[in-house]
Amino acid sequence: MKRAISAGVALGPVGAIFPCLTPRWIVYHRGIATLPFLGNPAMLRAWFRLACLLLCLAGLASAQAPVDPAQQDEETLKQEKLATDDAALLQFFRDRTLSDARRAKILAMLTRLGDDDFDVREQATKDLLAEGSAANGLLRQAIAARDTDVEIVRRAERILETQKAPGSHVSAAAARLLGKKKPPGSAAALLAYQPFAEDESVVEALRAAVIAVALRDGQPDPAITAALEDKLPARRGLAAEALIRGGSPEQRAHLRKFLTDAEAEVRLRAGLAFVEKKEKDAVPVLIALLADLPQDQSWEAEEMLCRLAGEDMPKTALGSDAASRKKCSEAWQQWWMKNEPTLDLARLDQAQPVLGYTLLVLIDPNTGIGKITELDRENKARWQIPNLQYPVDAQVVRNDRVLIAEYNNGRVTERNFKGEILWQQQVQSPINVQRLPNGHTFIACHNQLLVVDHAGKEQFRHDRPNHDIMTAVRLRDGQFFFVTNGGLGTRLDARGNVAKTFPAGQVHQFGGLDVLPNGRLLIPQVSGGKIVEVDADGKTVWNAALTQPTAAVRLANGNTLAASFNQQKVVELDPTGKQLSEFRPDGRPWKVRRR
Repeated sequence: MKRAISAGVALGPVGAIFPCLTPRWIVYHRGIATLPFLGNPAMLRAWFRLACLLLCLAGLASAQAPVDPAQQDEETLKQEKLATDDAALLQFFRDRTLSDARRAKILAMLTRLGDDDFDVREQATKDLLAEGSAANGLLRQAIAARDTDVEIVRRAERILETQKAPGSHVSAAAARLLGKKKPPGSAAALLAYQPFAEDESVVEALRAAVIAVALRDGQPDPAITAALEDKLPARRGLAAEALIRGGSPEQRAHLRKFLTDAEAEVRLRAGLAFVEKKEKDAVPVLIALLADLPQDQSWEAEEMLCRLAGEDMPKTALGSDAASRKKCSEAWQQWWMKNEPTLDLARLDQAQPVLGYTLLVLIDPNTGIGKITELDRENKARWQIPNLQYPVDAQVVRNDRVLIAEYNNGRVTERNFKGEILWQQQVQSPINVQRLPNGHTFIACHNQLLVVDHAGKEQFRHDRPNHDIMTAVRLRDGQFFFVTNGGLGTRLDARGNVAKTFPAGQVHQFGGLDVLPNGRLLIPQVSGGKIVEVDADGKTVWNAALTQPTAAVRLANGNTLAASFNQQKVVELDPTGKQLSEFRPDGRPWKVRRR
């Protein structure tokens, strides 16, 4: 006995889309599904075309659409079972904001975590656990602080793990959402929370949110006005910066007093904001701050000055000690005296042009001989430097020079496009190289991270005796990030203390990371066959499949450019992970960059 199978049961989506094709094409006979048209070549070709069409439709249906950042932030909060309506967002920050007395009490508990007496340390741990989530911000601040006792860090981390406290990415997401929604009371809630911001990622999110809510109907929010007189420099500086950036010229005129504030932190926030508003008299303030602030706080001032000076920047870079910082400040003062009459701050608005040139690091795996080449928009070589000893990383600098790491030669060189060496630094088997905004050079090796100035003097060094660094990068805020051979992502603060660890996946020993403008990281997981974008806490916010990726960079248009050494190809992926183009260069690509 024969009976036709219903379209929905037999073919699922086929029957749903093409119901006219199914009942008479597939029959069910004694438990066996048969296709009576298999003997008909014409019908078989038609069925094959139909199958291909359905596969394409399925692929289109499964492709991920670009995610709106606000939607991502809402999902982040919902995953922690937190509401995202206006009232809930305001309450989120109010619940985590402490009175001065309670803040002092918790800080005292934190100090006792490092007490010489074991019983005192144990009791302080229990007391902080009893404080619940109210203490989390200060606990994370203690972990991130550069001079925190190791015992305090260990116990603070254990408390947060016991509480299963959400990472700082949750606070950052809540701040961004509040800045977007702007309900009444936003400015007050955000400013009150500022002293409890867990780390730099939260500080940045708070700053952007406060700027967004600083004005109501064109007038400063009362909370912002009140914060201008706050005794805490961080809060006072944030309020001043928000009004300078968001207010009118008339409103800014009353804020110039913050350029001479008693606290350097306030002068920094005001100076940066006034320079962004093309106020020339703020430039000398930033120059003076190079000497007044420690290196890990003055990098923003130096970076702004480098943007203004371009290739005319002084050769004296910012150092870590007071004497070198003073020398750097004096060099910038001389630059200012020479350039102030003709300097046009409008150059800050000139985005660096996207030339469409692709830099490739290519190696012959049999000989170890490689080359660096740059291709134009048609993938034709503009220039190349051949016969390099196992080059594994490169970066174009100053528009006419390229920085190259040669693994086998044990050196990093700066060359012109003819290949002539203009500067070099001997190191042990370099794997990553990066020119920093202040002119220093970051170098990663399997056993150490280095920052050297143009004279080759070490400005920073972090040793890893077990040689477990696989790839590394220096972050925009002065911290560092590397991935070990065990797949552990590790973030170091500017002094080399471990600030955060999380599983990052297996990467190649010469892999290439990318730091995105929002502080997130792009990690090519070679064994996992995908590229992942992670936030400051290591949470994956985006991923795309690619066989054995060795390097990935995010382009200005939102696409991702990636290289696969073993697959011998370079691909460009759109925000959904769909491959837009593929290029197979003459050689195996380790790294790829585009400018």
